[in-house]
Amino acid sequence: MPLNKMEGAAAEKMCVLKPVRGCSSQNVVRCSSLEEAEEAFAFLLGKQQYGGGYIEQILVQGFLEGQEYAVDTVSCDGQHKVVGLWKYDKRPANGAPFVYHSTQLVPAKGEVEQRVLDYVVEVLDALEIQYGPAHTEVIVTDQGPALVEVNGRWHLADVAPLTRACVGRDAVALSADALLPECREAFHDAGPDGVLPSATAGEEPVRVIAYRGYPMSFQRHGMIVHLVCGVEGELERVDHLGALGALGTALAVDLFPEFAEPGARVTKTVDIKTDAGAVTLLADSLEELERDYATILDLQKSM
Repeated sequence: MPLNKMEGAAAEKMCVLKPVRGCSSQNVVRCSSLEEAEEAFAFLLGKQQYGGGYIEQILVQGFLEGQEYAVDTVSCDGQHKVVGLWKYDKRPANGAPFVYHSTQLVPAKGEVEQRVLDYVVEVLDALEIQYGPAHTEVIVTDQGPALVEVNGRWHLADVAPLTRACVGRDAVALSADALLPECREAFHDAGPDGVLPSATAGEEPVRVIAYRGYPMSFQRHGMIVHLVCGVEGELERVDHLGALGALGTALAVDLFPEFAEPGARVTKTVDIKTDAGAVTLLADSLEELERDYATILDLQKSM
C-alpha cells in the first residue's frame, strides 16, 4: 500500500509496518499516524534483515487488538495435524510495544482455541499447503481470528522437547513421518471418526476434522519464559539465577551468550533477539505453572 493512500486509514486506527521476511517482533513498528508510518518506513528500508540481505519490501498491516496465538502444524497429502497451540504474552517494555514475556503451550479445550484451530486449517487450505511444517500466528479480535502471518517452517525456538512432554509428539518427528513413505500411514492414523474424548466426564465429545488428535487436556503444562532485560551497559553479573533454577517447574535456565560473560555490553530487551535468555517451565498443574511464571516476572525486575 503506498504511503499516500494510508492517510484515511491512519486517521481511524493504528497500523503496523514490518519487513515481508522477519523473525518474531524484530523490526515490527506500530504507528498511529501517517507521519509515524513515514518515519518507520524510512527507518526500516535498507536495514539488515533476518536470514541475510537487506530490507527491500515493507508490509503495512492494520493493527489487530486481541490475544495472539501461534499454531504449529505438519501437513501431508493436504491433511493438517496440529502439534502445538501457543499463547503469547506480549507487553510493552523499554519503549517497544510488543515484547515477548512468555510463550505458553495450551490445550484446545476452549471455544476460542477451537476457533483458532479451525481458522488456521482454513488458511492452510486456502494457501494450498500440502506438505511440511508451518508456524501460523493469529490474533483473536472482537470479530474473530485474524491472520498475522504464515511461515513455512518449524517454530524457531527449540520447543520439541517441551511439546513432547506435554502433547506426546513434536513437529520435527511428525515432519519425518510425513516425508517417509513407510511412516505416512501412522501420520494419517488419527483415531476413530476423529472424535476426541471430552476433558470432563459427562460432556459431549468434540468432533474435529483436519487437526484431530490434538489434546483437549494435557498430562503436563509447559511454557517458555523470555527474560526481559531492563538495563543497558557493561555487564557485571546476572542476579537470581539460583532462584530461577530452584523453581519447582524449571526444566532449564538459559542465558544468551552476550549475557553470560561479565564485561560484555548488553542492551535493553526490545524484541526476541535482544532477550537476556529463557526459562523453560514444565509443571504437573496449571496452578504451579502460573505461580512460577509470576515469580520469574517479579525476579527479573532486579536481575
